[in-house]
Amino acid sequence: MLATVAHFPFSLDGGDNFCPVVQKVIDLGAKHGPLEAKDLIPNATTISRGVQTKSDAAWEKIIPQILKVQQDSGVGFTTDMWVEDLNKYHFLTVTSHFSVGSMTGN
Repeated sequence: MLATVAHFPFSLDGGDNFCPVVQKVIDLGAKHGPLEAKDLIPNATTISRGVQTKSDAAWEKIIPQILKVQQDSGVGFTTDMWVEDLNKYHFLTVTSHFSVGSMTGN
């Protein structure tokens, strides 16, 4: 799996998201001497806990907003499911659609 910066996968072609990460690793090596890759790459459990914490905080913030919009004007949901071919990972997305404020441009 690829790590992400600002919810965009790192580009391996030298893109704007990936170059700063590589530069940071180079700078750390220059400052502290040789580094072991295993010391730079966080444990998957640590990452998943961090993601879960951020997800929980986002849900606590957005659920009241969605409930208010649902009461005021309604919310629509769409879903999509697929299987990634190589590793057979299963994915499910749920997207909510709603409008806040006037849709007339006023």
